[in-house]
Amino acid sequence: MYQLTSGERYARLRRWHDHHLEVYFGARDLDAALATYHPEAVGYGTGRGEEGNSPEKLRGVVIGDLQSFPERIDYRTRDRSFHAVSPDVVLCQVCLDLTLDINAHRVNLRNLRHSLVARETDDGDFRICHVHVSYPTDLHGEEEPYPLKEIEEISEVVDEMVASKTRDLTTAYRKLEHMAIRDRLTGVFNRIRVDEKLEQEVRRANRYGSPIALIMLDIDDFKVVNDNHGHLSGDRVLKELARLATEMTRDTDLVGRWGGEEFIIILPETSAEQAAEIGERIREAFGETAFQSDSGAPIELSLSCGVSEFQDGDDAESVFRRADQALYEAKRAGKNRVVQKH
Repeated sequence: MYQLTSGERYARLRRWHDHHLEVYFGARDLDAALATYHPEAVGYGTGRGEEGNSPEKLRGVVIGDLQSFPERIDYRTRDRSFHAVSPDVVLCQVCLDLTLDINAHRVNLRNLRHSLVARETDDGDFRICHVHVSYPTDLHGEEEPYPLKEIEEISEVVDEMVASKTRDLTTAYRKLEHMAIRDRLTGVFNRIRVDEKLEQEVRRANRYGSPIALIMLDIDDFKVVNDNHGHLSGDRVLKELARLATEMTRDTDLVGRWGGEEFIIILPETSAEQAAEIGERIREAFGETAFQSDSGAPIELSLSCGVSEFQDGDDAESVFRRADQALYEAKRAGKNRVVQKH
């Protein structure tokens, strides 16, 4: 074995070695890095799980390294040497100082020992047959091998920070989503979500012929509650109606606040007669609820409901309009009742 220090072969080897270091550490280019390895290459490192004692395992180590941290690693070479082992095999050795940023924290790794055994190909290129990487560092003493536990601990901390941030973002997204489609006071769906759901169900009904019913609920003389007992009392009434409607319907139904004291219930796979029965139960339960003002004075309330069902060729507006007309008729007929509109 003899050292290469000049000549055409040395120049080609130096260019190839520069290319390998750049695509692996600088560009973190997985495809380009893998292309520098021989198909039967093996290798070892000092990190946990870095025993690449088969081509498949070494390939897994390389892929795992580059995919887990794809950001650029700044590197500086020192003490580089090339040795000819045989006419077509060379040993490449170099010390590297690495600088990388992990979650906005700068990490410096000094004196990484990087050794490659490469075979020269027929076209004058080189391919890595064996690689060995170890991490001495001044932090642990001049001759003490760096055990990588600090790097792995940093990685574990970063993983947990990423997972925590992901959980925070998921929670924030769900909160925003909830705010976007829920009524802030009552917690039931808002008008935007009601419109979306009704459009979806009407399209489905037109396609498959499945039934769908709609109930509009309106608290009778609700303005009197706000005027005589205050808006806080009125808010409690609205919340109670939302609770009753939610508890007395199925998970597949949608309860929404249309605005003010008006609520809507969308009931898939339900006929007008079935919806009217549900509306009647809600009306009775609401009328039996003992509402009180802040001063303890009783508040007697009633509920009017209008019911419609999907008919062939309907759009969402048609179904809604008939339910609204039914509600209007319930009001005109004396309130506190359920009216169907076919």
